Amino acid sequence: MRALLSWRAAMGILFRSAAAGDLAALAELAGELGHPVAPAELLPRLERVLADPAQAVLVAEQTGTVLGWLHVQEFRALTSPPSALVVGFVLAEGARGRGLGRALLAQAEAWARARGLTS
Repeated sequence: MRALLSWRAAMGILFRSAAAGDLAALAELAGELGHPVAPAELLPRLERVLADPAQAVLVAEQTGTVLGWLHVQEFRALTSPPSALVVGFVLAEGARGRGLGRALLAQAEAWARARGLTS
């Protein structure tokens, strides 16, 4: 599994790459997104994503609790330059409305810029 992204703190929230230890929280939040999945079913998917340098799952964590996650990947098409595509994005119901989603999206944008993606 690829090394975790460096930790960043903003608003008292830690932003980092997801890890296998986050499975239960990722699965619970996926259910809030309308895609219920068991942690055991999610594990091989997460491992594949984390092993692919063209994808990232970023989490927002506060005091050990994952409040949200965002899955971003490089998108390549013949008709446009490479770009970043958000394919999953969810915040816990109690974490919404505080700017956390905007901050998590900014982390994904930083990931994209680091990869040379301009949109």
